[in-house]
Amino acid sequence: MALTLSSAAETQRLVAVRALSLLDTPPEERFDGITRLAARAFNVPWAAISIVDASRAWYKSRYGTGPSELPRTAAFDNQVIASNGPVTLADASRDPNVKDHPLVVGDPHLRFFAGHPVAAADGHKVGALTIADTKVRELTPAAVQTLRNLAEWVEREFNLLQVQTELKWAKETQRRGEEHFRLLIENAQEIVLVLEADGVMRYKSLSIERVLGYKIHDLLRKSLFEYVSAYDLPRVLTVFNEAIRQAGTTQAVEFRCRHRDGSWRTLQAWLKNLLQDRVVEGVIVNLRDVTQLKEAEEKAKKTADDLARSNQELEQFAYAASHDLQEPLRKIASYTQLLQQRYKGKFDAEADKFIGYIVDGAYRMQALIRDLLMYSRAGRGELTLEPTDMEAVLAQALSNLETAIQTNQATITHDPLPMIMASPSQLTQVLQNLVGNAIKYHGDVPPKVHVSVAQKSGFWQFATKDNGIGIDPQYINRVFIIFQRLHTKKEYPGTGIGLAICKKMVERHGGQIWLESEGEGQGTTFKFTIPVEPMTAAAPAPGS
Repeated sequence: MALTLSSAAETQRLVAVRALSLLDTPPEERFDGITRLAARAFNVPWAAISIVDASRAWYKSRYGTGPSELPRTAAFDNQVIASNGPVTLADASRDPNVKDHPLVVGDPHLRFFAGHPVAAADGHKVGALTIADTKVRELTPAAVQTLRNLAEWVEREFNLLQVQTELKWAKETQRRGEEHFRLLIENAQEIVLVLEADGVMRYKSLSIERVLGYKIHDLLRKSLFEYVSAYDLPRVLTVFNEAIRQAGTTQAVEFRCRHRDGSWRTLQAWLKNLLQDRVVEGVIVNLRDVTQLKEAEEKAKKTADDLARSNQELEQFAYAASHDLQEPLRKIASYTQLLQQRYKGKFDAEADKFIGYIVDGAYRMQALIRDLLMYSRAGRGELTLEPTDMEAVLAQALSNLETAIQTNQATITHDPLPMIMASPSQLTQVLQNLVGNAIKYHGDVPPKVHVSVAQKSGFWQFATKDNGIGIDPQYINRVFIIFQRLHTKKEYPGTGIGLAICKKMVERHGGQIWLESEGEGQGTTFKFTIPVEPMTAAAPAPGS
């Protein structure tokens, strides 16, 4: 029995069939009553209501004996849903489409068939109301109208059932959504409140017990403001009143709230006025406990303040000590040098050696104190930033190193250098120390140093690359620590403060300094950064 529906229409029809959700469901009186009425109205032994899916005609209700379903190709219902109105067969045994129907060739040997398509709410034909008789017969126009009326009754039941199913699904979806929302709220770390316009808590999430210790029933008709500290209450009331005035906006405030045990918790609050919302009709408040965060912040701030104060005291001590030691040390150096000049050779050789030790120690102490004074000055006073020509800065640094450059036959090259915002004197000292180190720590060949620059991620990145003795990678962080040396004074003279001075000066500009080396004998590249946009000038140290 061929179906005349197009494939697209059939696809849409099958969607409507599935939407009914009636296939393979138990019998229902609402449909059984219609088939009984049809059998009586037409005085026939067989009546049925079918749902036709892709492969079968399944009978939701049937009056009389017969199968619960038939292959779609063998079912009279398939011919009915392909029509636009009632279909009748006076003698099925003579109709090539249904003559092989099981109810025709077998018991009860039906001859007469009549049916009317049944549509879903969207108009797609999903099944049929059919009647059958063992006698050959014709339907009068009045009987055809009765069949149409019964089919429309089935459609109304289908539509009503679909509406009920959709309503049930919607209610279940809503219930699950509400349950999901409730579980989220009650298991969240944050407290959720709904306040009346006077601050009374109409709804409290269970998390209030975990955060503040109160049972829900303890807070019945209680105002949130009863638990706010007296110091914070005026500010909280101001923010709450602002939320009342500006419906729909979100206001934020932080305050201390009394715990049930009498202690205080610091809470961050976000308030949104939904008093005009018919569902909420209140002020939504989200409260987050930040007590531990605030305590950690206070502890970190105290630690930072203590460290800053300690560093300032150490810098002041270093400055005062190095400054005050210069004069007596100068006298010691002068008189020991005078002693060496006047009395050398007048004592034995051992005395001359001891005097030499004193003179050498005095000179080293002078150098050490001079560098220590420079280190302490690097972190004192206000850092004044000005347009700085790095070409001129490098030229000044090289001029200061002229003797070392000539003595060691050093070659210094550089890329074009930019104009930046910095302290010219401090960056002169930085480049002088870096290039000076490159010259000092050279190998068997004359030193070569190249100064380059690149702009990266909002910083000028300067680099000094040399062909010197290199540094073992395990010591790359150690070299920036004050008084840390990797070589003896006999191998390479110095105080071990130069790179620490560079680090302090670069960091005061808001930059960083580091080195790269593949190991001993591989040369070293020192790099440091200076912000393209100058940072706020550092404040002078107290007492400077």
